[in-house]
Amino acid sequence: GDPSIKEKVIRLQGLLPTDRKIPTDHSFCLCSGVLYRKNTKENGKKHQLVAPSILRREIIQSCHASATSGHLGVHKTLARITERFWWPNMSVDVRTYVSSCYFCQMHKRPPGGIIGELQPIPIPKKPFSLMGIDHVGPFKLTTRGNRYILVAVDYFSKWVIAKPVPDTSAIFIRDFIHQEVICHHGYPDRIISDRGSTLASSYLEEELAHWNIRHSFASAQYPQSNGQVEKMNGTLVMALKAFVNTRHTDWDEKIVDAVIAINTAKQEATEATPFEVVYGRSSELSHERLFPWPESKMERHQDFLKRVADFRTEIHTRLQEKQAKLKNRTDKNRRKQQLFQPGDLVLVARTIRKTRLTKKLLPRYIGPY
Repeated sequence: GDPSIKEKVIRLQGLLPTDRKIPTDHSFCLCSGVLYRKNTKENGKKHQLVAPSILRREIIQSCHASATSGHLGVHKTLARITERFWWPNMSVDVRTYVSSCYFCQMHKRPPGGIIGELQPIPIPKKPFSLMGIDHVGPFKLTTRGNRYILVAVDYFSKWVIAKPVPDTSAIFIRDFIHQEVICHHGYPDRIISDRGSTLASSYLEEELAHWNIRHSFASAQYPQSNGQVEKMNGTLVMALKAFVNTRHTDWDEKIVDAVIAINTAKQEATEATPFEVVYGRSSELSHERLFPWPESKMERHQDFLKRVADFRTEIHTRLQEKQAKLKNRTDKNRRKQQLFQPGDLVLVARTIRKTRLTKKLLPRYIGPY
């Protein structure tokens, strides 16, 4: 009684009125009164059962949501069905069903790229005006009693500051900013950090407000929004790995050398070393001091200031150009941000862990709300 296949059955039975004679479609055939379509593909059965509309949802459900189908994606579900069944606009029906599957929405990543275009942080125009701060650890307790590393990175020069500490309490972070950043490089205009309990503590907020330093937080559950310091954390740890002892109890003694290595290495973004950007000259390495280099002509103070200012202007231009290229390249693989309206049902990413349960088997999202 399905109108979409009834006429094909009647035509194959030769029961159409004479005034409606239409050439027989040889891609279909009848077997025991059941309509089949000849499969033109090499894989699957030679004939596909033409499914009536009343059975189509049940077929899709069986080929997608059953225990032996595994909630696989649109392509695999459609391939499983087309090996056995056929009906008009089948791919549309399968895509609609799979995209609205409740289990898949709760447990799988959304299809396509990340939602939302890249929102880069504006490039500062001078060193140490914008700093990113984070901590790394815990590491194994050292003989000096340290377990963490506090890290600060200048967004302009890429200069890194690192200090080992026993813990990441607000007082240690406050002293780190005061002693290692402010005392050596002046007051930054703005500091970016994650939303950790100590970094977001009222004590630290009061201290930063007292120093007239704006405090911005990285997006929750998205550490890439403070990417400068996150990337530097990995570089710092990699530099430490090669020189710590086998008991891992002296890593805090190797931090100074690791910081020197980073600050005297050319950065891809600036095409210069952080040392050059900050001091306006190349650094001297220990082994090069063994040789009698020709003396350089003393530079006038005004000439030095102009050269450094021009150099930093060039650095700022490079950073802007590379940031623009990165944004264009990234946005090509991203989906436009979805705008929600009051009353829309949404799923929320799950952040609370459940004890005694396997994390990998829990849903990614909760809801809808």
